[in-house]
Amino acid sequence: MNGDGAPDAICHDSSSGWKYVARNTHRLVRHVWTSTGAFCNGTGDKLHVGDVNGDGRSDLICAHSNGNLSFDFASTYGYFNYGSGADTTQASIFCTHPGAEMHFGDFNGDGATDRLCFDTNDGRQWIEFSNGTNYPFYNPTRDADAFTWCTHSGAELYTGDFDGDGATDLLCHTASSGALDVDLSAGGFEPFGGWTNEYLHEPKRGGATESRCTTASDCGSHFWCLTAPDGCECVEGFCYSSCTEDSHCRNAHEVCVAGECEERFCSTPGSTLTVGDYSGDGKSDFLCTASDGSMSLLRAFAGNEDGHPDHENLFHPSWPGSYHTYFDQGRVTLRSTAADTMSGPNGY
Repeated sequence: MNGDGAPDAICHDSSSGWKYVARNTHRLVRHVWTSTGAFCNGTGDKLHVGDVNGDGRSDLICAHSNGNLSFDFASTYGYFNYGSGADTTQASIFCTHPGAEMHFGDFNGDGATDRLCFDTNDGRQWIEFSNGTNYPFYNPTRDADAFTWCTHSGAELYTGDFDGDGATDLLCHTASSGALDVDLSAGGFEPFGGWTNEYLHEPKRGGATESRCTTASDCGSHFWCLTAPDGCECVEGFCYSSCTEDSHCRNAHEVCVAGECEERFCSTPGSTLTVGDYSGDGKSDFLCTASDGSMSLLRAFAGNEDGHPDHENLFHPSWPGSYHTYFDQGRVTLRSTAADTMSGPNGY
């Protein structure tokens, strides 16, 4: 929130509107400032965070039920990041119709937070790009894209930068099945295509850490290839084998769909999915919190399947280990880690 690149924290009291700011200093997050002014505490108000004026610091955005927006901008004044109330307010009726959802993110990748209105009924999307000032949304909103993506039963839309290119992407999570589908931003004036161009899957039964190859004959003695119904093929230097049933997949939370092992994440009733850069590498990850408080993390690696970061101290200092599976999708590589020793069984 002070623009140093380290994630800070803010606690907002929705009843009083008070804000409690915690600063991250060398990974120690501690309370440093309380703003006692009422902000975003009205009926139907929703608090969002984003850098709407493009100065590199996180601002507070209050979306009122009538469509108006109020902003409390972060400042450079040491601990006193936020003031006693709204700095500016913009009148608007944007995204107030039945079924409308407001999302914030840098969808065109220009460094300033934009806003997107998603119609959960028919999938239409309207984007209003920030002009990078303290009155960021006085730009005309372009016509809606008539998509039907992420409108099926149980679908929920999330935002995050999953490939690390600086532009905010869209994620569709289906809670009933655990399926994760991503529409990557292409940047510019029309960032989204309204279809899934990345989905969470392991292309074949084998994985990037299993066996390197030049031709299929190099895979003949590989464990996965010996037990696979159709043997293996050499794909981009690695041995892969098709699956025909769920038992062919390496992890219990994967299912076999059309020869590919697809991840099913955060589908247990009562589980909550959140999206954020939990590893601090500039790419958004997935965190599932089960009803018993246990957590499971799915990390995005943006094509770099060779990295092996330390997960042990991410949430629990006594976590003895984890298991890793790579999902190599060209631009996006995702790896699952089972947090089964944190506070209960896996949150899948």
